Amino acid sequence: MVFVLLGMNMLKQIPMTIKGAEQLKEELQRLKSVDRPNIIQAISEARAQGDLSENAEYEAAKERQSFIEGRIAEIEANNAMPADEKAMMDKINTFVREFLNKKDASVLTDILADNYVKTVSDEKVASGSKELVENMNPLFAGFPDFKITLLHKSSFWENNVVLHWQLTGTNTGEFNGIPATGKKVKVTGMSHVGFNKEGKVVDVNDYGYTDVGDAPAWTKEVFGKAALQGTP
Repeated sequence: MVFVLLGMNMLKQIPMTIKGAEQLKEELQRLKSVDRPNIIQAISEARAQGDLSENAEYEAAKERQSFIEGRIAEIEANNAMPADEKAMMDKINTFVREFLNKKDASVLTDILADNYVKTVSDEKVASGSKELVENMNPLFAGFPDFKITLLHKSSFWENNVVLHWQLTGTNTGEFNGIPATGKKVKVTGMSHVGFNKEGKVVDVNDYGYTDVGDAPAWTKEVFGKAALQGTP
């Protein structure tokens, strides 16, 4: 998938899915902890048989070892990320996990810059952590099980990254004056996240859409409509 956002440059690389990254991590762990020791043992046993010039088991084991080491090197190269980019991604993961999904605003001090600004489809909705919390509280109250799942991310470029996410929740609380409907809501969208030189988030621009219309889903009117109708 290639992300394209109005008013922004096209992303430079095709992002890996979050699930794909986890699968590579699991594969790398298996290669190092299981496959590598096993093939070393197999080579040792084949060598103990004597003449290696006509030892098919030894040749097969060596070929397998070459593949394993090559695959390890390939995954590690693909996973390579500068320390500053890892730190920025850690902040994003903490923001999603602790603030958005657990409603813990105490983490924002270490994540957001003093001049942080949040926009939705290029319209400013919050400046600073206090206004961000006030902006999100109606959603938290209306959808107590509000959850953001990161689906994809772009490569970093000049302290910027784009995230593809999904929001799910059930309208079991009052939302901006609308009584609870019990409807489930699903929103997918993208966010451009920018960091300052100190590695803190300085701006976020959200683009999210429901299946109830073409307007940005974060607007009270459209999200309220989604709460009334529900989404698949």
